[in-house]
Amino acid sequence: MMISPRNANPVPFYTTARGRWLLVGGSIVLITLMSWIIHEQAAIELLYLFPILLAAVAAEWQGGVAIAAVVTVLNLLLDAPITMQKMLRNGFFEIVIFWGIGLFCGLLVSERNRYLVAAHTDQLTGLGNRTLWERTLAHELERTKRFGQPFSIALCDLDHFKQVNDRYGHGVGDQVLKLWTETLRREARTIDIVCRIGGEEIAILLPNADGYNASAACVRWCKAVATSKTPGGSITMSVGVASYDPSMSLPELMGQADMALYAAKEGGRNQVVLTTDGMQLVC
Repeated sequence: MMISPRNANPVPFYTTARGRWLLVGGSIVLITLMSWIIHEQAAIELLYLFPILLAAVAAEWQGGVAIAAVVTVLNLLLDAPITMQKMLRNGFFEIVIFWGIGLFCGLLVSERNRYLVAAHTDQLTGLGNRTLWERTLAHELERTKRFGQPFSIALCDLDHFKQVNDRYGHGVGDQVLKLWTETLRREARTIDIVCRIGGEEIAILLPNADGYNASAACVRWCKAVATSKTPGGSITMSVGVASYDPSMSLPELMGQADMALYAAKEGGRNQVVLTTDGMQLVC
């Protein structure tokens, strides 16, 4: 059994990527050994499935078919010298088998990847959703424990968004949300993770940033949002920032950022509040 870093609950080994590869690889080796007794050449050809499957996982159906083509050519060269008729016959069957397996496995991987992307993407804004946020946060926690690098989180909330919906309608409200999130994504660093975790609430993970550096970045984002043009006029946002401390759990970290966001709202909006050392600093 393996332990998931997200909730520390035991999960079956076969549900992990390593477990699935061991099961598939072990099955191929076992079938190969059993087939060796019956037909040595057929057993060897079973081993060709390894590079085809690996290529399908790495590069979807294009990779599976490409490696299958290479395997087919190499196998025909190893069979030489043979008659042209036998080469054509063997080549036909190997193309059907190897290329078919490469295409089928690649398409399965491609479809699985599309589902994974859809399951972790907010459909309106194209940002990551709450599921991706929670997994990314858990992964960042493990990275911080291993390497000791700081990270901070920022919870951003659009000010007076309900008034935009009430006055202009939800269609305009959706446009405002899209433009707002595009501004945040454009202003954030490439290593920052921006996710939509609620109606008008955006969570941002800032790796390698302590609370003060994260707050300075959020102040820049607030200025960029305030100067952006939207259908409903100018908009502003409030931000709560919290920096991870080894004594914290992830729920406590989120709670600190949430309290800072509440303080920013209560303090007049359009501001950044940092929670640090038990104090709240307005930036």
